[in-house]
Amino acid sequence: MKKTTVLIFLALLFVYTAGLCEENLLGKARSLINEKKYEDAISVLQRAQSESPNSIEINTMLGLLSLEQERYFIAEDCFLRILRVDSKSLSAHYSLGLIYEKNKRYFEAIHEWEDVNNLAREQNPNDKQLLEFAERHIKFCKSQLK
Repeated sequence: MKKTTVLIFLALLFVYTAGLCEENLLGKARSLINEKKYEDAISVLQRAQSESPNSIEINTMLGLLSLEQERYFIAEDCFLRILRVDSKSLSAHYSLGLIYEKNKRYFEAIHEWEDVNNLAREQNPNDKQLLEFAERHIKFCKSQLK
């Protein structure tokens, strides 16, 4: 019985300290971003991601920062990780649409923009601007395939 109690205690302690570590790394990354030390922030977020690979918050922050810094491979990986956790993440599909379009991967971009369009109709049916934006990108990508 003592052994089981100790193991449970250690497991809970690990989960608690892992959460603290993630929060500390996110805080450090936010500070670095505020200081415009983007490469350092990316490194910190990659460390946080290695410790919590399915964290939507970490992957969103790292993905958006990487997209802004034109580090598309990292950004794509982050948004794909988010979709494995939440397949209806409108922001992840939107970001992937931008990444694929920027890299002239038009078939993939069309698929993402169609997902944005469908999810927007489902989640934000009154957001006509987002629907029109997705439609414009679908048209543009299709025009590039001709």
